[in-house]
Amino acid sequence: MASSLVLAEWVTTSLEWLPPFISDTVEWGVLIQASEHVGQSGDVRRQELISDWMWCTVLPVLQPYADRYGFGLEWQRMLDERTSEAASLAKAKVKEIKGGYYASEAAAMASSFAYFDVDDDFIPYAVYAAEYTAEAAGVFAVLSHDEDTSAQRESSSDEARDALEQAFAAGFSADADPESKEKSDYADELADISRKEVDKFEATAYDPTVRERATKDVWQKINPCGLLEQLIAVG
Repeated sequence: MASSLVLAEWVTTSLEWLPPFISDTVEWGVLIQASEHVGQSGDVRRQELISDWMWCTVLPVLQPYADRYGFGLEWQRMLDERTSEAASLAKAKVKEIKGGYYASEAAAMASSFAYFDVDDDFIPYAVYAAEYTAEAAGVFAVLSHDEDTSAQRESSSDEARDALEQAFAAGFSADADPESKEKSDYADELADISRKEVDKFEATAYDPTVRERATKDVWQKINPCGLLEQLIAVG
């Protein structure tokens, strides 16, 4: 493993926690090999880079959700102050929020990170914070999706019901007047509209890919490979 203690600690923890779509890539493998030949001379700067990565890249990912779900002030304060106390307050606040478990754990990792400060033991907490942040984003993405589509579902349901009622009315009218092809065609058209509205309703009712896509998007945004490359490049 790397001669750099900071780099060795970060790589070791990352190998355990990174998702396979990152850790199994050729890029990651090449960077791991390169990290084995890095010395300790730049370790102080590497600590700073890891700290900045967590506070400025990882945790801010959740700020839009924090603003939406009522812990925005506490989360922003944590990012601004970078203290264990502020992170603990954010953790306490987000624990009250539906779906807030992973976000509270991310804040807890930030609190521990800040508590240890420049001690080498603080490094794994940055990786843990990234993992919990990605999972939190996935959970909040599902909640947001459900909320954002609820109105659409209701609208689709109402339109489907209205179309069905009109279709039945037109159908009965056509039955009463068999010569009225226009009424019969109108009934078929309304029934088709109804079916489409029902299909739309079903499509928005549940999307199993929302959480997975959101989590993956976070990992790509926070870019652990990019950070590792920076840590290696420090002279």
